Amino acid sequence: MTTKHKVNDAERWQKLVGEGKSAGRARDLHGSALKFQDAYDLSRSFEKNDPRRGESAYYLAYARYVEQKPEVATGLFEEALQYMLPDKSLAQRCGQIHSILAAIYFGLSELDEAEQHIRASMTIGDELSQESWENVQMLASILMIQKNYSEAVPLLEKLVSLYRDRAPMEVPKTLQILAYAQRELGNLDQETHWQKEILRVRESNSMAQMNKIELPEEMPEGWGLDRITHFIEAARQNEIASFHGHRELFEKLLAVNERFWTTRRNLTLHMAEVIDKKHAGKSFDQLKLDPEDWLELYFFMRAHSSFLGAVRLALSAQCPEAYTLLRGVIENAQYAFYVSTDDSLKRTWLDRHKDEAARKEIRKKFGPTKIGEALETKDPALAARVSDLYDETIDLGAHPNVKAFLANAVQTNTKGELVLSVAYLNPGELEELLNRTLDVGNVTLDLFRAIFPKLVD
Repeated sequence: MTTKHKVNDAERWQKLVGEGKSAGRARDLHGSALKFQDAYDLSRSFEKNDPRRGESAYYLAYARYVEQKPEVATGLFEEALQYMLPDKSLAQRCGQIHSILAAIYFGLSELDEAEQHIRASMTIGDELSQESWENVQMLASILMIQKNYSEAVPLLEKLVSLYRDRAPMEVPKTLQILAYAQRELGNLDQETHWQKEILRVRESNSMAQMNKIELPEEMPEGWGLDRITHFIEAARQNEIASFHGHRELFEKLLAVNERFWTTRRNLTLHMAEVIDKKHAGKSFDQLKLDPEDWLELYFFMRAHSSFLGAVRLALSAQCPEAYTLLRGVIENAQYAFYVSTDDSLKRTWLDRHKDEAARKEIRKKFGPTKIGEALETKDPALAARVSDLYDETIDLGAHPNVKAFLANAVQTNTKGELVLSVAYLNPGELEELLNRTLDVGNVTLDLFRAIFPKLVD
């Protein structure tokens, strides 16, 4: 071939490539493919080591890939790699080609070829310090299909980390796959760990969508001018003062409350297990749980609600009334533990108002001694803590007892005037109350840990 022909062919090739790119940008897929085909055919006349041969194969391969002709595209991409791989300056493009080939072979269910190419792309990425989460995702998917769970797990864990900032909506799905992989490997504790993380992430995503509550700039007209709203406002101001003045104790209350919320989320896993065991085979729209199925969860949420009520009263310094609620926190937890030891107790409790015989049965089986003995049998140390705290709540206000009376009643006799007063709001007892509220919260969670050891952190 003469020099003149070589120059003409080079110019023509360049023109065809340019026209092919222009057609592609104009979304003329067929026209683009035709131009790249002509450029490819022309490149066959170039020297065998001419890089334009590989470039032509790449452009035509991509055009056929976009035209959804994967079988044609794979051969052309493979050909392009043969020309480009020796050229280190084209390493990034070679990595991209390997990724595309992996995706094509994956779509064709040719998993061995897909794995080979995605690993090659990841190797190039490592050499260039350019990690691709898409490559990690592809390899993890291939390994999961191949049931190579042990190798898939670290990749899935890496994906979770990568997704948190880049694709947060992918995190729950990836966590679900990770939990499944651990179950298939027989790592039940790890499965539970990742299931709990799924629930945490979903709850976090839901909270992110909540609207911020704006407080009104002014209170409603007349607020604080009657005896009820005056008391409520005084209590509210105490709550704010306690929040500010007892910050360290408040932070500890927050931590305990977070444990309640985490446990509430984790108990979803218990319900899933109950449904699997007792309602297997039912379609979801036919599913209706029996009260026995979730009685422990009912007691848990009642305990948590009572704890929040006690915190509110404690911060306001409404001390004896807070102990009444703290007693309720413990009792709900005790009942949850007790019915968890014997399913027949659940029906006894549920039927308590059925008739006179049922009322006698509940008094016989649900006395404080019976409940205490059941806990002592399982965990004597925990039983002692529960008993001591329960008695303290009774002494300090849950019952009309002398300690609560002496702590909140004042008598003065000055200047011929006798004054008898009972503190409705008593900040002087606040610190002790906040500490006991923490103790009750923690012992309550320990009671639920005795029921659900893997779900209460």
